[in-house]
Amino acid sequence: MVFEGHVISAKEASESIAAVNSEWNSDLVDRSSVRSCEEFLNSVAYARLGQGNHYVMKLKSHLVMLYSLREEEHSADVATLQRRETLCREILAYLARIDPGQTRKVREE
Repeated sequence: MVFEGHVISAKEASESIAAVNSEWNSDLVDRSSVRSCEEFLNSVAYARLGQGNHYVMKLKSHLVMLYSLREEEHSADVATLQRRETLCREILAYLARIDPGQTRKVREE
């Protein structure tokens, strides 16, 4: 696996994912808070796993869901909508690389 220009072993990648997963599932992260999840994504996940990791994409998907729930509770401001759109575009770009046939219709629109 290549992480920020450095090759790391499968074991190192697996250990990094396990460490991030452990922290994510601990009481240290409020998974119902957009702010807490954004901080976790920026300070922990990106630093240990990189932008294109599948686990990072799961976290981004979780954030999209939180932003959607928040929008139902309150009117979303422009910055919130833009952030949600950015996350969705990043997820779609990742999926297009992983399974291009499944995302072809979305890309054509």
